[in-house]
Amino acid sequence: MMRDIINILMTLICITPRAMRVHLMLRVTMNRLIAFIRMIPISSWIHLNM
Repeated sequence: MMRDIINILMTLICITPRAMRVHLMLRVTMNRLIAFIRMIPISSWIHLNM
């Protein structure tokens, strides 16, 4: 029982930094996308949608 808990804790410790890094990367990517979309004028968006 104790061994299982230790194993779970170890896997969590291993996984968490990776998950945090992925989360940060996703946030950065989203921010870049939003900035890119804001740079594009609305007229070109209408043109793309048509």
